[in-house]
Amino acid sequence: LNSSHSGGTKAKFETFNFNGTLKTVMVDGLNYPVVLTASNVYSTLQGSTDIVGASVVKEFKDHLFFTKNDLITFSVPFDETDYTPADGAGSFRLNSRCTGMAIFRTQLICFAEDEIKNLSGSSVLDFALNTITDKLGCLEPDTIQEVGGDVLYLGPDGVRFLGGTDAFGDFALQLASRQIT
Repeated sequence: LNSSHSGGTKAKFETFNFNGTLKTVMVDGLNYPVVLTASNVYSTLQGSTDIVGASVVKEFKDHLFFTKNDLITFSVPFDETDYTPADGAGSFRLNSRCTGMAIFRTQLICFAEDEIKNLSGSSVLDFALNTITDKLGCLEPDTIQEVGGDVLYLGPDGVRFLGGTDAFGDFALQLASRQIT
């Protein structure tokens, strides 16, 4: 991109469309996030210092969500450049480093090293953060994958299913592999 964006680790991308223009946001774990448009125009998101060094990004309910250590920061609805709480942006913390996020049904699943939470709702007015488990978490963000209508991830004892059941908000965590040593 340019010389001001260097030294980052692994890049993560998310595509979104808030205003009729398809865009892609990139985070690299070190620099400000960068937004690219289909016409190869890019801009740096400098709306909040909380998103500098973000390692994961997801679009959920017309907001961009960024993870940086144990902090998850989200933009106002339909505007990737505004992080003003009075306009509908916000943040929340997990108990340990956030290792990834996944959209599952109508929820944003937030994986940490030792817990898994789900965020439901559609805006800062009704977002609710609930615990799925506080007994185990996800060790590696690249292992979070949706497979056959379920979400798999690498837990401390092997590959696990998130295992959402038919009941909304009810989860059954199951081991999908033998213990990995």
